[in-house]
Amino acid sequence: MRVCLATAALVGGSAAVTAGTAGYVGYKALTAPPGPGAQREKYRADLRRLKRMGQLTPADERASLAWVATASSEQIARHRRDINATYFTP
Repeated sequence: MRVCLATAALVGGSAAVTAGTAGYVGYKALTAPPGPGAQREKYRADLRRLKRMGQLTPADERASLAWVATASSEQIARHRRDINATYFTP
């Protein structure tokens, strides 16, 4: 069971791409110190990547941003692992 139904649809997708370098560069530009703030920034960076790839609808983006505002660092990290495994690894 997923915490966020809007982003759960993303995890079920099949458009995996190799985007490790782009993700690393995007994460290096983030400014939050380690902790919940950093997980939230990385999640938002993942959403921007998915949007550029055409894998994120505006409705899913709004719902995902609302979810990440209240989710714990652990929940965000778990969901980011699912997204990365589905979309950003070959």
